[in-house]
Amino acid sequence: MTKKKENEISKRIDNKEKQLVVNQKLEWLQIILLIGKPLWDNQKKKWRVLNGYQSVLGNQSNQMFFEVTFTDNPYWENFIEKQLYLEIPKEQDVNAKDGNKEKIK
Repeated sequence: MTKKKENEISKRIDNKEKQLVVNQKLEWLQIILLIGKPLWDNQKKKWRVLNGYQSVLGNQSNQMFFEVTFTDNPYWENFIEKQLYLEIPKEQDVNAKDGNKEKIK
C-alpha cells in the first residue's frame, strides 16, 4: 500500500472518530469543566451557557442525582434527562432495508 493511500485511510478514520465525538452526549464528569461555556441542548435545539451544577441526594431512594442550570433559565434541570453536546450533532443518512432513507442522530 502506498503512503498516499495510507494517509487517505488515516484521514477517513480520524474523520469518523471526530464524528463520533461530536455526536457523543456529554457525561457528568465532563460537565464540571464546562461552566461558563456554551453547550448545544438537543432537546431545545439551541445553544445554552452552563451556569452551574449540583449533586442532590434523593428523598425516597437515597440515590444521588445531578442537576445543571443555565444562564437563560434560573431553574435546576435534571442532567440525566438532558441531551447536551459540545457541537451540534450531525445527522447521517442511512439506507434502510426497504430502500428508504432514515435520519440517525
